[in-house]
Amino acid sequence: PWSWDVNVAFSRSRAEQTNTGSYNVRRINEALGDPAACAAIAGCVPLNLFGGEGTITPEMLAFIQPVVRDESENKLSLFTANLTGDLVQMWAGPLSFAAGYEYRKYEGSYTPDPITVAGEYNGVPSGATSGDYDVNELYVEFNVPLMRDGWLGRSLDLSIAERYSDYSTFGGESTGKIGLRWQVADELLLRGSVAEGFRAPSIGELYGTLSRFDATLVDPCSGAGATLPACVADGVPPDYTQTNSQISVVTSGNAELQPETSNSLMLGAVWSPAFAAGAAWSDRLDIGVTFYRHTIENAIQAPDAQAILERCVFQADPVACAAYDRSDRGQIVRFDDILD
Repeated sequence: PWSWDVNVAFSRSRAEQTNTGSYNVRRINEALGDPAACAAIAGCVPLNLFGGEGTITPEMLAFIQPVVRDESENKLSLFTANLTGDLVQMWAGPLSFAAGYEYRKYEGSYTPDPITVAGEYNGVPSGATSGDYDVNELYVEFNVPLMRDGWLGRSLDLSIAERYSDYSTFGGESTGKIGLRWQVADELLLRGSVAEGFRAPSIGELYGTLSRFDATLVDPCSGAGATLPACVADGVPPDYTQTNSQISVVTSGNAELQPETSNSLMLGAVWSPAFAAGAAWSDRLDIGVTFYRHTIENAIQAPDAQAILERCVFQADPVACAAYDRSDRGQIVRFDDILD
């Protein structure tokens, strides 16, 4: 028998985050400044921090503690069609078959409050993000019975699967899987598989705008390191000493990202002892053990900022050296750490 299955789905989620209670440094300065200048600013209420108990009014707090609204939205459109059935009758049972097509479209956006964008809410600026991509996929799977009630045991089945994915962002990718299921006896099952996989970059990883964070870094050019050839070439003064271990690092998405890829190995066994089947204390008992090994290549992440510094100073890596700039006193004043 053959079976058709068609599914069309649409989902959409929206989230709005409202934050209050964090002081806006710019507004504090405006409220503490010239009262005449404050009066020219909409909503500004002059603030006196030393007026004693009760002098800070709710109106003053309302101006320096603004309501910050950040919004995010995600939408997924999905269409799938599947066909399953038995192709032929083999010596150990039917050769089963499944194939299908799937279309997905992802759309997402993040709209931070202007105060968040300026970095005046929590001191960490964050930009707006929006983007979309779609994917077409085809897959086919076979279940091949190799043995039934033979000298090797109760049954032996081979499974083979292949999937092709075509992304609008980076192109096509094929992955496959081969698995073996061996029912040695009624009480013992052995199984294993090898598979390929990949993870496509998300909307945020592709289209995310600049966002800053403060990283704790040790500058190799500080102190005695100022005499290193790369530091001298970078214009670091001989008496340079790092004054602040926290360095502002800017990261963002990268529209040129390629997918992560993986190879996986799984080996396992399941023991179902007969004494636990239909017992007063158990309908069935399965004891399993599984070994997994996953190898991931081209993982999507921002490179370690400390490693970037050291590659530039000790290896003269031009890509690493281009990631940051120094002032004429040697202090790092720009540091870009983009996803790759």
